[in-house]
Amino acid sequence: MKHLSILLFCCCTTLFAFSQNNVSKWDLRRCVEYAMKNNISVKQAEVQARITALQHQANKLAIYPTANFSSGAGLQFGRSVDPTTNQFTTTQLVFNTFNFNTGMTVYNWGRLKNSIQVSDYSTKAALADIERAANDIGLNVATFYLSVLSNKQQVEIAQAQIALTSEQLENTRKRVNAGALPELNAAEFEARLASDSSNYYTAIGNFQQSIISL
Repeated sequence: MKHLSILLFCCCTTLFAFSQNNVSKWDLRRCVEYAMKNNISVKQAEVQARITALQHQANKLAIYPTANFSSGAGLQFGRSVDPTTNQFTTTQLVFNTFNFNTGMTVYNWGRLKNSIQVSDYSTKAALADIERAANDIGLNVATFYLSVLSNKQQVEIAQAQIALTSEQLENTRKRVNAGALPELNAAEFEARLASDSSNYYTAIGNFQQSIISL
């Protein structure tokens, strides 16, 4: 049982060291910047902001006059109506058509002005949504990051406690073997070491879970 506990302790220590090295490469600033850059909610807010900005630009351009020009060409043969004389003819004709039209909304009960104002407010609100989403993500990441640091500290405390209990057990065992103390004293420290080891494994699990959450 004692050898098994030592083996599990060594395995968990190796796992903790590996996780600790990975965490040290990601400080809080890097975590927050990565989350703000890649989070889906932030990206959705950015897309919505671009859409509202385009709509606002379209509403501003709607106040300007519109102009359209088109042209066409065709070949007319067989029995048909001559467009110059309005008479039936069998002469082959080649024709061109040109169209040009323009328009402008002079007044429409303030619809254009109100549309511009609404889209302007929508654009500002969309930009505010991006900032809000980014701030929420930053706050969440900071909370998870602090949880990682806290659980990491708990692991280190559990490690120190195991080292202390192991040393006390070793000294007590020597005194028991020398006949200075009864066997019960060593058994008490062995039970305490098993409890400390259980706390250590729990701390390792909490540390790993907090990393996953982050």
